[in-house]
Amino acid sequence: MKRIFALVALGIAGGCQKGTAPAVQLYDEVEPIKLEIPEQEPTVESSRVMVVCNINSSDSIKLTEYYARKRRIPTENIVQIQTPTIEEVVRSIYDKDIERPIRKALRESKNRIDYIVLTKGVPFRVENSWGYSVDSLLVGINKSFELQPANLPPQYEAAMRHANPYFESEEPFASGRFGIYLVTRLDGFTLEDAKRLVERSIKAKPRKGLFLFDLAPNRFDKPSENESSGWHSLKMETAKRRLLRDGFKTQIEDSNRVQEQDENLNYRDEFLAAKEPLMGYVTWGSNDASFDASVYENQPFLAGSIAETFVSTSARTFIPTDQGQSLIGRLIEDGVTGVKGYVSEPWTVALCRVDTLLLRYTQGYNLAESFYASTPLIKWKDMVIGDPLCRPYGEFVDGDRPKRIRP
Repeated sequence: MKRIFALVALGIAGGCQKGTAPAVQLYDEVEPIKLEIPEQEPTVESSRVMVVCNINSSDSIKLTEYYARKRRIPTENIVQIQTPTIEEVVRSIYDKDIERPIRKALRESKNRIDYIVLTKGVPFRVENSWGYSVDSLLVGINKSFELQPANLPPQYEAAMRHANPYFESEEPFASGRFGIYLVTRLDGFTLEDAKRLVERSIKAKPRKGLFLFDLAPNRFDKPSENESSGWHSLKMETAKRRLLRDGFKTQIEDSNRVQEQDENLNYRDEFLAAKEPLMGYVTWGSNDASFDASVYENQPFLAGSIAETFVSTSARTFIPTDQGQSLIGRLIEDGVTGVKGYVSEPWTVALCRVDTLLLRYTQGYNLAESFYASTPLIKWKDMVIGDPLCRPYGEFVDGDRPKRIRP
């Protein structure tokens, strides 16, 4: 039976045009620079991480050095590229400056590579304000298929082409088995924001919560239809039940009370503030009719916390702005350790399955495995922020499922 997709736009806001340069220099060869990275004995996991450094960006250089030292990344796993330090590039620049040298490095690597970490200063959107995510394109670097036009919702056949082979998997990730790489990014409004993602990953400990689910009164349409807004709201309630079953603390609104209206048809609901520091956060952000920026931008987070915001352009820019939809950059600034965002309208079919995300994470899978096991599409609009090796609820076991650590 063919699966029926509800192709719903989340609420389109104009993509960031700042930093877009349709005609800039293409770099044929990269003259490597010396990076201040000491020789260290890598762990099994760190030997499988490739880090991408844009040598045109001082932030990228500093962050590459910092992350490599903290996570003992072998120097041979550092890929130096040279590309404009802007957020959005045209396809020819992506192909030549970004994908080509990374493809070459992957082909020539003597180490098994499962994870690719992009650093602040590496462009993240291709083509235009409707464009694809650089990160997501690199996930499927070995997959050659016709891309769904970025300005149109993926219909059934297109969604099947873009299907993530690791989606809903319960196996530990291996690039050789699944034919893709798990790509994450260290980024934020500032270099210090990006560095703190690494610090919080290393400090992460297993906690019982809190896990906060902020339902939106205007996002309960067609709950029985796969991938509709209402369906994703029900997934929040499913995630809450599974976490409670496993002994975690949760906070969620009553779905019926959330939808209550007053005599003027205004929703009575208030945007939900955390009662205590968070290990997990799921929100409709500025798509919530009750959105309160002062609450969203001041949620407290614990080291190791992760979040998903169902906002179509939440990763459109890492330049601070109060214009347009809510940004994941605000949550990074607040102290989240990992978060998923979208560089342009992904439609609801592409949204993270939060029940799978939080179940995998609390079962001991790492940050990258958890986000990608809950991500249905690749080579699309998605961006995962954070250190892929962050694993507060588990202990790495090579070739097997993680050993679960309960709080």
